[in-house]
Order: sequence, then C-alpha cells, then structure tokens
Amino acid sequence: MSALILSTKISIPPLREDCAMRPRLLEQCATGLGRKLLLVSAPAGFGKTTLLTAWINHERQRRQVRFGWLSLDREDSTLARFWAYFIRALQVAAPEVGAAALGMLETSAPAPVETVLTVLLNAIAAYNQPLVLVLDDYHLLEAVAIHESLRFFLEHQPAHFHLVLATRVDPPWPLARLRARQQIAELRQSDLRFTDEEAAEFFHRSMRLDLSPADIAALDARTEGWIAGLQMAALSLQRQSDTRAFITAFTSSNRYIFDYLLEEVLQQQSPAVQDFLLKTAILEQMTVPLCDAVLERNDSQDTLAYLERDNLFLIPLDHERRWYRYHHLFADLLRKQFESVYPDQVARSHLRASAWYESQGAIHEAVMHTQAAGDDDRVVYLIERYAGKALMQGELMRVCRWIEVLPEETIRARSLLCLVRAWTLITAPDTRKHAASWLERGLALSATNPHPVRELDGTTRTDDEIISQNAFLFRVNLAIVQQTDPEELIDLCLEALEALPEEATFERGGVNFYLAQAYRQLHNKEAAAQVLAQAKHLGLAVEGHSIALAVAGFQAIDAWDQGDLYAVAKICREAMTTLIQPAEQAGEPVHPYACLVYVYLGRTLAEWNRLEEAELMLVQGVNLAERIAEPGAQVDGCRDLARLYWLQGDFQRAHAWMDKAVQACPWNPNYLYALRARIWLAQAKDDPSWLDKAIQWADGRTLADPGDYSWELQSLVRVRIAQYRAYGKPDLPPVLAVLDGHIEAPAATSKGWQIEVMLLKALLLQALRRMEEAMPSLARALAVAQTTGHVLIFLEHGLPMVDLLHEAVRRNSETHYARQILVAFERRGLVGGRQTQPPSPEARPSVQTALAEPLSERELQVLHLLKSPLSQREIADRLYLSVNTVRTHAKHIYDKLGVHGRIEAIARAEELGLL
Repeated sequence: MSALILSTKISIPPLREDCAMRPRLLEQCATGLGRKLLLVSAPAGFGKTTLLTAWINHERQRRQVRFGWLSLDREDSTLARFWAYFIRALQVAAPEVGAAALGMLETSAPAPVETVLTVLLNAIAAYNQPLVLVLDDYHLLEAVAIHESLRFFLEHQPAHFHLVLATRVDPPWPLARLRARQQIAELRQSDLRFTDEEAAEFFHRSMRLDLSPADIAALDARTEGWIAGLQMAALSLQRQSDTRAFITAFTSSNRYIFDYLLEEVLQQQSPAVQDFLLKTAILEQMTVPLCDAVLERNDSQDTLAYLERDNLFLIPLDHERRWYRYHHLFADLLRKQFESVYPDQVARSHLRASAWYESQGAIHEAVMHTQAAGDDDRVVYLIERYAGKALMQGELMRVCRWIEVLPEETIRARSLLCLVRAWTLITAPDTRKHAASWLERGLALSATNPHPVRELDGTTRTDDEIISQNAFLFRVNLAIVQQTDPEELIDLCLEALEALPEEATFERGGVNFYLAQAYRQLHNKEAAAQVLAQAKHLGLAVEGHSIALAVAGFQAIDAWDQGDLYAVAKICREAMTTLIQPAEQAGEPVHPYACLVYVYLGRTLAEWNRLEEAELMLVQGVNLAERIAEPGAQVDGCRDLARLYWLQGDFQRAHAWMDKAVQACPWNPNYLYALRARIWLAQAKDDPSWLDKAIQWADGRTLADPGDYSWELQSLVRVRIAQYRAYGKPDLPPVLAVLDGHIEAPAATSKGWQIEVMLLKALLLQALRRMEEAMPSLARALAVAQTTGHVLIFLEHGLPMVDLLHEAVRRNSETHYARQILVAFERRGLVGGRQTQPPSPEARPSVQTALAEPLSERELQVLHLLKSPLSQREIADRLYLSVNTVRTHAKHIYDKLGVHGRIEAIARAEELGLL
C-alpha cells in the first residue's frame, strides 16, 4: 500500500494570499478543538476546503496543535485503502504514530479492522499531544464498512485527538446523540454563506474590485451568499466598463441574466477553449480519454488543466485529477449554447460518448447518451446485448428507463425487447396484467424466426433458446407476485426444473429459490431447506451472486420469524463476508439483492440496541431495495427506521419514514397505521392530544384473535393500556384474556412474539395494580429475551417498563438481564420522570454509578459470558465476533472496572450489581 500513497492527498492545501479571512467562522472552527468532531457540511461552492485551510493557518499561529489532512476520493471506498491513507495523513502531523497499525494493514493477510484501530487508538493515546485530522470530501466514500469503522474510531478516540469532516452530505452517524453529549461542533450552509461584510472583503481583497456597499449588498442578496455565485459575478465584473448597469441587470429577476453572464465568460476564451467547453457540456462527468473521444482530438489533458487553473467552474471529482464536472449551472448554460451554435453536432457528440462508455463497460451511461442522441437503433442494440446481465445484477429500474423511451412498435417487432418489456412490467400491480402477453409475443416471434445472439461471454445462442429458458423463471416469478396458491406454485416450479437444461444455471437457481418459498408456506421445512441449498449452490456459480444473496435474505427472514436473532446475525454476516465485502474490495457496487441482508441485520442490531449500526444497515438496505423495487425490504427497512427515530424522540423523521413505508407497501397497509399509533403514544408523553389521536385510531377496532403475529393487536393493547392509565377506562380484563390466549397458543413460536405478549400482560397487570401477577409474566419475558438478546422491545415501553424492571431487581427475579436492560434505558436517556408505583427517582440506584464510563451493551454481553467457563474463542463464537474483538472488549471492561484480569472483573461486577 505504501507505494500507492499520493503525497498530494495527505498535504494541507496551500492558502491563497488574497483569501478572504472570515474571523467568525475561524472562531466557530476553534470550538471543534473542544469536541470529538468538527463537521463542516454544505453543498458544493460554499468554500469548505478554503475555510479549513485558513483555520489551520490561523490555529498554528495561536497554539501548539498538529494538523494532518486527507483529501478523499471515491477510490478510497475500501477499508484497507482508507485506513492506510488515514494513518499516513496522521503521520504527517505525528510521524511516530501509527507504524504498527499501518504494518498490520500492509500484510498479505490484514488483521480485522477493529484490531488495527485498537492498536492505532492506543498509539494516539500514548502520543498525548493535541492532534487534528481533516478528512476532506468525505461524502465521496460509499462503503458502509468505512462509516462503521470510523464511527468506532470516533467513539473511542482519545480526548486530545479531534476529527474534522468536510462533506456535502452528513455522515450516516447518530449526530443527535453527539449533539446531546456535546461531542460535535458543526458549520452548515447557513453558517458558510457570506455576510455583506465578508462579501465586501471577497470583492476587495480576492477579486480586486472596488464596489460600493450598496452594490455588494445587492449582489450578496441575489446570490444568497453563495460563494460560487459571487465568483461568477466577479469574473464578469472584472471586464465591465459600466458596473452599475451590470449589477442592476444581475440583481433583477430577469431569467436570462445568467445566459448573459455565460456569453461574457465565453467571449473571453480562445476559439479552441470555447469549442471544448460547448462540446463537452453534454457530459455529466469528464475524464481525459472521454473528452478526447467526444472531441476526436488528443489535447483534452492540457485544456482541462487550463480550465482548472483559470477557475472556469471546473470541479475535480478526485484529487488525482482524473475526473471532473462543470458547475451545474455553468453546464446547463453551456449545453443551451451548444444546442444553439452547433445543433447538427449534438447527436454525434452523444454517440461518441456512448461508444466510449460501452467500451468501458458503463452501459447505463452508454444508453443514456444514445437516448439523448435520439438513435433508437443503437438503443435497441444496447438493450438486446446488455439488458439480460443488467437484470441479473438487479438493475431493474435502470432497464425500465432504457426501454420506456422506445416506440411500442419497435419493441413489438423484436423478440428480446418483448422479453425485457415483460420483466419491466412484472413488479407494478397496475402493469402486471400486461406482462405475460409481452412474454408470449416474444416467444412467438423467436419461434417463428429464430436468430443467433452472441452473448457477453462469447458463446452464441438463439433468441428462441434464451427466451424459452427465461420464460420458466418469468412465469414462476409472476405466480409469486400474484400470490398463487403454494401447491400450484410447487407444481409450476417442478415443471420448470424438469424442462430447464442443466446449463441454465441462473434460471434453475431462481426457480429453486421460489420453490423453497412455496414449501415454507406449506410448513415443509425439510424440503424448503433442501431446495434452498440447491438454489444457493447454483447462485454462487452466477456472476454477481444475486440468487445467493436472495437466499441469504430469505434465510434471515425465516430466522427472524422464529425470533432467533443470533441466527439472523450469523446468516447476514456470513453473506457480508463471503459475498458483499469481496465485491466491495474489488471495486464493484453492492448488489441490490443484498437489500434483505442489510435490512435484517439492521433489524437485529436495532433489537440489540445498537442503533447507530442499525441505522447504517437499514438505510443501505432501503436504498438497495428501491433499485430493484423490492417492496418487502423497503417496507421493513422504512418502518424500522421510523422505530429508531421515535425512540430517539425525533418524531418528524419517524413519521417521514412511516410515510415512505406506506408508499412502498403494495398490500393493505393497515398494520403500518397500527405502528404509527405507537409513535403517537410516544408523542403523548409531551402532548396528551396525541394519546387522543391514538385512541381515535383504536376505537372501532376489535381484539378478535387474528390467528397470527399481529402488529395491530399489539398496538391496540398498548393504546388500551395507555388509555386506562390516563382515563381509567376501558375495562382491561377482556384484553387480558386475549393476551392469555396468545401466550398459550401452540402457534406462537416466534420468541419475539412471546416476549411482546408477555410484556404487554405484565404492563396491563401493572396498570391494574396487580403487581404480584405481573412479575411472573415479566420474568418469563426476561428469561426468553436473555436467550436472544432482545433489548429494544423493552425500551419501546418507556417508564412503565422501567418501574417493572426495578421491581424485578428488588425481588431478585431474572436480575441480571433486568439490570442489563436498565443500563440500556439509562444510556438512551429514557429513565426520567416519575410513575405512581415505583420508588422515587432519588431512591433508584444506578447500576453503573460507580463507573466513570459505563459499559456498553456489547461489553455487558461479554462481561456476562466472562463469568462462564467459556474460553475467549467460545465467547467469540457465541457472539459472532472475532477473538481479537472479544479481547479488545475485555480490555475495555477491565479498564472501566479498574481491574487487571477476568477474576477481578467478575468480582467487581458482582459488587456493582452488574452480574
């Protein structure tokens, strides 16, 4: 890795002598030295990099602080590369720090990232001098693993180390938590906008323009303090003889003013540069070979260097100066000018861009440029050649965009296009009814006049062979979305498997996957497991591993439905390790069929109260599900994100995610409305009117046994208990009878369902002041939860649950797990207030009051297992962690408890009541 380090990426950018100084922002940046994180987050053109460079120069004159700098690009989105650059950048400030950690990254078999970071953090702690590291353009990093590892680093970084992020998009971290703990300082778009005074300095000092205060205020108002907009005005003003007329025009509402500005900028350039600007404006992103291909010349390198050097609105997308784009407004105006000056060349430029992108394997960009050129014949060629692979890779929404612009008569005349059209129609209920007819037309066309098709792997098949084999998978898929009876689906799948040849690996894998779902609906677990294993085997042989990822998601759902959270985590982490991470390390995008893996790992982490990690996984899962229009994963992910936010008191975001869940739900969303009622109950803590809204939802609904795991039943019981606590009604014994029926029902196999019903029973009896009856139900819930790690299911119930748990501790009933959940309540800040039955808050001893820093939920899990005779290897296997991670957790436990080993830790933990 050391040979690949670019010194320019880890060098602090030089500060221009004429840079406008902004003291108010320098002081705001300085507050970052008292926090773990300084976040500078704003869109492009707001001067983030310039500000931080000025701040570093300012601080170096005031105090002894050492600064490192890392300019990021998209190629840094792998763990090893990111952390190698991170350490190298840090070593610019502190050369003696990080050598051991860097060596661990550069071996042929790198150590687990948490181990590397532990070594690095220890080295920083030993350095014991103020250090600041700036990560510039953090928004370019897309890998979830990097966000997770950096969050781990941030959580454990020493007090004398400070991290600075400059980004266009907020990092996917729990910023609200950091704010509450006063661990973050932030500068936003509103902070970075120029004031009138700063705009005056910019015009006078940086642009050498002598303007009146009124003129400056007018320009600042017109651009709303946007630095790039002021720069555009200043560039033109430098060439104006009549400043007043220009400012009057610029600040008017005339929508053509920027066209005028563009012409003024363009007219100052040489004909060759003007030609370059106009003809490359069709490109969303630019690199030298692409520009050369579009322009049919070979001097793009020199021209791009000139444009960047002359600040002509060219934005580098990486710090190796390989990819660029124009400022969006500038690009729009250039395109209009190109279409006006060279209307006959626009299509040819798009086609040259399309050919270059196809040669690079970027088919979506190739299709988009071909469509812009209006060349339907080439669009047909690209779709017929590449749509099959794109569909296998889960790019359904992109393929829909490809084909939707073609005339219907063109599609109807081509067999492969008919097949593609059928697949694009199958997901939406309003178009699904037409999908089968497009397939049949494709079959008829290919059977009547079969023709050879050269595939991407070099083999040749007829279109008839391709469509005939794919038709089996299509019909099974259609039966699934139409909710066909499982016995009929099994017959259809078995018929397909009998007819499909062995070499039809993808189709056979897909059919086996759907066959497993049918067997599962009929509770034939043995048959489902057998064909699912076959589907996974076949899926691993297909490029992209879409079927194997779908199998992992299906297995995770099954384990979740059983309430086996550890099994869910194991399945998802194995898929991450064997399928997802290798693809990421190879620079490939995450396959959309990984959506269920991310969503169900996120759901599990959330249930274990690891909300920050859960949020990362759920957001990624929802994003991937949207790419393949997978409503199940979308709905599950959105509703769980809503749950995370309402538990953190962010009700606006909670309702926004519930809205997304409802929009994505193609079936009856009644259970989603039931989940929204829980948000209302949480809001009722501060505003009782929300309880009335929840009661209004509940009125008219019955507690009739639905015969399955019912979100609506749970929510109805919750509302009735809250209603009784507030108003002394309704009559609760009938509700209790329903709960008793569910607890004893033989079909109640899900441990999550068992825990929830038993908790509801305990809470109901608590509301009725029948505590002697409530405690056994709570004890049963705790006993089950201890085997699965469920935590969040307790936290949802708020203060009444806190009261029950304290009573359980007092009675010594399932004390260990009750204490662990109380710790989780304390850490989430959910233990304020006063209820009617428990002792006063002053009388409640905190289970971790003797600790300077409380143990995390994961550390408590490790602590509990340290008391057992299990070895560290066995503990690691039990918790699905590496041995190194367990050792790191054990060290943190010893440090926090102030002990030196396992036996002392157990004794101290028992003394504190943690065991």
